[in-house]
Amino acid sequence: MIVDIKLSQTPQDLLRQLRAIELSVPRRTDGRTSQHTETWTACHLLATLAKAGQLTYPVSVAHRDRPDFLLEAGSIKIGVEVTEAISEQYASATALAEREGLSDSVAPGHFGWGAPKRSAAELRELLRAERLVSDGWAADRPEQEWRSLC
Repeated sequence: MIVDIKLSQTPQDLLRQLRAIELSVPRRTDGRTSQHTETWTACHLLATLAKAGQLTYPVSVAHRDRPDFLLEAGSIKIGVEVTEAISEQYASATALAEREGLSDSVAPGHFGWGAPKRSAAELRELLRAERLVSDGWAADRPEQEWRSLC
């Protein structure tokens, strides 16, 4: 599951190596680890950059501790740190949905930074709603929410 891309000379070679990496990510309640999400994120980032022609070759990637990955593209070295930035309440809601077989289509916008903490009963009520949508995060909304906490 660890991302280690040996010297790829072409986008096709990089994509071939990426396809060989296991990308399944268990649910939060089924043993998901940061390594699962880091691998998934790094592979999708690399595939997107390769398909968009945004990488200089040769390319290699090594999984590390800090930062999570070292990307070498041509003569450039870039450290990549993967962070899942979600609120604690959103993580709790998705885990509750998994445990109790409720809809997991809850919109993260209901759990913005600084939002009031909801009880388990309130979370269940939100998850049981037929259609649960929010404005979501568009443009600079994440930055605005973060700034409002400072």
